[in-house]
Amino acid sequence: DGLVIGAAVSSASSGVTMLVLLAVLAHKFPTAFSVGAFSLHERGEAKSAFRDVLVFSLATPVMIVLAYTLMQDFDAHLLGLVMLFSGGTFLYVATVDVLPDIHNPETGRAALVNVLLGAAMMLGIILFAGDLGLH
Repeated sequence: DGLVIGAAVSSASSGVTMLVLLAVLAHKFPTAFSVGAFSLHERGEAKSAFRDVLVFSLATPVMIVLAYTLMQDFDAHLLGLVMLFSGGTFLYVATVDVLPDIHNPETGRAALVNVLLGAAMMLGIILFAGDLGLH
């Protein structure tokens, strides 16, 4: 998350930066909740779960500062590759658990519908961003 935000800020495009920030924020809160719930379940103590969520929460701002510092002189093509890498990593993490279910006869149709709905939502966001001039 921090890598792509740092790259977006380095690009000096406010539209790109806002889209990246919105995308990261959309999944950051549920992910932090999941980290806390999983940690509390596995470790059984609130102090450890709090520490895990704190480390998770601090990783992004630390990486934003580091990425911005290192990438502020990168050209647009290299920044694009960094964002492409980050986007690909995000897609992998998002789909690695879902795609095997598509081949399961019992859950395949529902899993496929969910993947297609997610793709349609992303297309809608892209088209909406284009209408706002954020592309």
